[in-house]
Amino acid sequence: MNGAMKKRYSQDLKHIRMLMNDWDPMGFIEMGAPEDEYDSYSIKVVSLLHSSTGNSELKGYLEDYLSGLFVNPSSIPVDKFINKVLVWFKDR
Repeated sequence: MNGAMKKRYSQDLKHIRMLMNDWDPMGFIEMGAPEDEYDSYSIKVVSLLHSSTGNSELKGYLEDYLSGLFVNPSSIPVDKFINKVLVWFKDR
């Protein structure tokens, strides 16, 4: 990865972190968790975006993440979050 790509990836990660923390699917940020609480998931989201995956792969990843936490993915608005991410990524 060249310098320009690293810079873009880093900027994208910062923005996805902000979106992920605003979404706060598990309520960790609201309970006082550190800002980097969801970073491992944010990194994967950025990687999926940069690999030109579509909505369904991103949705599948996030639903698997929530299921792994024993949360019913249908109880958390995954689609709304994905739409926000995809609109931002397209317009950035």
